[in-house]
Amino acid sequence: MNPPGGLCAPNNASRDLTPKQRAFVREYLKDSNQTQAAIRSGYSKDSAESQGSRLLRNAKVLAAVEAGQAALEEAVQDEVRVEVAEVLRELKRLAFSDIGQGMGEGGAVLPLKDMPEDFRRAISSIEVEALYTGKGEERVQVGTVTKVKLWPSVVTQNRPMKVP
Repeated sequence: MNPPGGLCAPNNASRDLTPKQRAFVREYLKDSNQTQAAIRSGYSKDSAESQGSRLLRNAKVLAAVEAGQAALEEAVQDEVRVEVAEVLRELKRLAFSDIGQGMGEGGAVLPLKDMPEDFRRAISSIEVEALYTGKGEERVQVGTVTKVKLWPSVVTQNRPMKVP
């Protein structure tokens, strides 16, 4: 299978093609524009339209194009399946996150490095506010308030139903 970034005609279908025909197949797979593919593969601009049409009527070139399109379709489908699986995994993390995973003894918020990765990914924001007493030079910090906000449960409950 050929990666979409490095489009080329599959070996089986293109081994009997000339280098220029292989270049045409590779270029045609990029945008399905026969005229531009002909130009990019070395045919003159004046004859590119007719050359592109002629090349696509050539059984070997057409077979290489169809094989390349099938390989691209398979690569796209594989990538879509991976992306859907990743989204579902992430939504599962959010849906089943437990605020207790981010708390230590006495209810103190754990440092991020000590929180499980799944819980860190469920955090939408963290606010830290220092508490002070006194004024001016007598001002002294007496505590800290840390607010940990997780992604809303509405987001995690509705999203899985919308994923195809």
